[in-house]
Order: sequence, then structure tokens, then C-alpha cells
Amino acid sequence: MAIRYRVLLLGIVIFLVYAAIHTLNLFPFPKDDMQHENSEAFSGVLRLWISEKNSASPSGLSAWLSRESAQFEKKHDGVYVQITPVSEKTLASFSYAAELPPDMIVFSPGMLESNDGLVKTDVSNLLRTEFQNYESHLCTPIAIGASFWAIRNENAREPLSGKTLLFEKGNSLRALYALKKDFSPSAPHSAQYGIDLGLPISIDQNDEPIIEETHSISPGSGSLILENAKSAFIKGEGDAILMTQKDLPYLLNASGSPEFEIAMTGDLYTDCLSLFSVTDAKDGEAKEMCASFLEHLLSEDAQKRLESAKAFSVTGEVIYSGKAHYQEIEMMLSEAKLIPAPAFSYTEDPEEALLSVISGSMRISDALPVQP
Repeated sequence: MAIRYRVLLLGIVIFLVYAAIHTLNLFPFPKDDMQHENSEAFSGVLRLWISEKNSASPSGLSAWLSRESAQFEKKHDGVYVQITPVSEKTLASFSYAAELPPDMIVFSPGMLESNDGLVKTDVSNLLRTEFQNYESHLCTPIAIGASFWAIRNENAREPLSGKTLLFEKGNSLRALYALKKDFSPSAPHSAQYGIDLGLPISIDQNDEPIIEETHSISPGSGSLILENAKSAFIKGEGDAILMTQKDLPYLLNASGSPEFEIAMTGDLYTDCLSLFSVTDAKDGEAKEMCASFLEHLLSEDAQKRLESAKAFSVTGEVIYSGKAHYQEIEMMLSEAKLIPAPAFSYTEDPEEALLSVISGSMRISDALPVQP
């Protein structure tokens, strides 16, 4: 009798196991489907080089990229993104690397002399209007910084013309480029005056500064270009300072920092971009996976996580709700027409060219970057 029950019980167990296997075949778990699908696509390491010089983030984008690559790897089984910080010089020669050239690079405008070794990736539908045709899709902005005026509260409602304006030496180039509207390759040397950010620049050696009436700011005689204009501004030695969001933490956290408001004038020229490109190191499914990683970086969630890097979105996502000055800058960026810097430049030393213009020994058209 006991034997019969055991046989019956064994039969029931076998039946249940068979039924379970059959059910799994009919209704596989979604995770199994995902793994199966990914196993048929590219599997391997994608190498990304990044130079943080002139990054759109005050602390650099490497940490943000690392977090986003981890998110990307979860979606693509067997794919690994290897992020390597390199020097500006190393990145500029990526296409000549003897071994293991990168599959993707992140760089700042003017860092590469040419677009050799880059391939097109069309993700224009994900970008805000100003970036949709940027550099013929050979590079794509993934994060943006901003230039703006910080104006002491007691002067915020008054015109800035005639006031003492301060410029950080490292930000002066931004003010120079903001004067130029036309960046078309067909007229690389045309110096058309557009928005003036207050930098005293003359078109010829002995001329007075040429200031356009619209959005014009005429700097007072006390205006200065300083190594540390932020410190002078905090001490009350200036009425307004041209700065970027990279300087905000310093200004907000410094002892004795004044109350200030933020303003922009007219169209905004920005060279504070972080650009992403896919190289020709791989082809086929590997290259497609690189493009997929770019799409991930431009996704709504990834762009909102830029807040952690204190940069701004290039897709129009709102990421700074409730954060005082960052929120103000973000709102102004959304309302401004952006003029992005050319990605590739043959200018050898733009800072030196800028100082020559300021001193009046060079025409503005000779100091602007030459596009290939």
C-alpha cells in the first residue's frame, strides 16, 4: 500500500515538473527575452576617451558618464563602456593612436583640429533647435554651460553702461566671441558685431570701442580683466561680473558674498559645451551600439541627472526646479537663442589672440577661430 502511494506521489511530482517546464517555454520571463535579444547583438567593450578641459561641468562629466554607462550596461547584456580620462593633447591625436583607438570621445569646442576619424550620428530630433545641425552631425552636444552677468542687487535695476564691469581672464574669450554672429565656413573671417558683453574691443588699433545700440553695454573706465575677478566682485570693487555657472559655487559660498541677480543680454554665444563623437575605430553593430549610448545620454532621465554635474541640458529638460540661481540660468537658457561655438578649430592660441585684441594690436577678425 505504501509503495503504491509512493509511486503515485512520484508520478505527480514528475507531472508537475513537466508542466512547469512546458509553462516556462510558453511564457518565458522578460529578462530571459532581453538577454537572448542582446546576446545576438554586439557584445564587448566600447572605449570612451574624455578630456575634461573646458568641460560644461565645474567638476567634470566623468562621474556622470560613469553612472550613465552603468545604466546603459544594464539594458545591454555583455556591453561594457570603458571611460578613460586623457589629456587634451592625447585626445586631439586619437585618430593616430597606434593601438586601441577610442570608439567614442567627449571633448570641448576647439580641442580637435579637424573632424578626421569621426562618423555621422543623427540624433538631431532629440536636441534643442540650435544644436540640430551642429557640425553636420559629426559631434553632438551632451551638456551645456552658460555665461551670464552677476549684478550686485543695488545695481540690478540700473543700466550697466558706464559701470565698473569685471571679467575673469579665463572667461574673456567668451565675451569676444559673443560679438560675432556669423560662423558660416563660407565667411570665416567676417566680424559682424552682434551682442556686446562689455569687453572694450576695437576693430582697428586706434579706434574707440564699437558698441551696437541693441543690447549694448558700455563699460566704465574702471572695468578690468583680472586673474580673480570673483574676489574683486565680492569685495565690492565692481558692479557686475561676467561669469559662468562654474563660478557659482564660489560666489554663493564665499564669506561676505553680496546679494546678486543674474542677467543675460540677447543671443548667447556658448563655447562651454561638452561634445560627443563616435569614431571610425569600429563598424557594424559596435558602431550602432555607440550611437545607442549617445541616445541614452540624450534621454530625458539621463539629461535630468546632469544636475549632479551642475551642467545644463541640451534637450530642453528642466533639471533645476527650486534651486535659486541655477533655476534662473536654466530659464534664461530656455528663452535665449544659443549660438554654439565651432567644434573644430585651427586657432593655435586663442587666449593669446584675445589679449592682442584687447590691447588693440590685432583686429577682431584675425583673432576669431578659423573653421576647416
